Amino acid sequence: MDMVFANRLKEVRERSGMKRKEVAEKLGITMQAYTCYEYGRREPRLSNLIKLSKIFDIPVDVLCSPYPVDMTIDSCSDFINSIDGCGIERMTDNPNNYLVTIPYSPEYSLDLVMPREDVISMCQSVNGSKTAFVRAFKNRYLMCAAKYATTNKVLYW
Repeated sequence: MDMVFANRLKEVRERSGMKRKEVAEKLGITMQAYTCYEYGRREPRLSNLIKLSKIFDIPVDVLCSPYPVDMTIDSCSDFINSIDGCGIERMTDNPNNYLVTIPYSPEYSLDLVMPREDVISMCQSVNGSKTAFVRAFKNRYLMCAAKYATTNKVLYW
């Protein structure tokens, strides 16, 4: 069986924070059947592969690809701008830094200035999952806020 797919599936599930049982329930299969996917003992039918893509909010080709997704700042910008309410802008004072914005609530958004390398790294780490990107961004924002509260310095992550 295809261990590349099995390993990618496990990685994507773990990054999403979901348990095997949750994914199996969303697919409408037993946990034992789903576990076989992650151990490479069974491959999902096309219909379940499409469902997995939707569950993890990740393109099928990324889910099945044996290669890391190569990202540039342009592809990251396209990805971020494709997420409802999110945006990215190059900073004028330092062209290596980008202002990334995500929605927090209907009234507020979260803004964070990040170096180009960090933006690309974050985009790569979520493997094309919009939900995982928003979660990772919020976690980074909270880490920066905590750091700011203890140092009273302007934050650049």
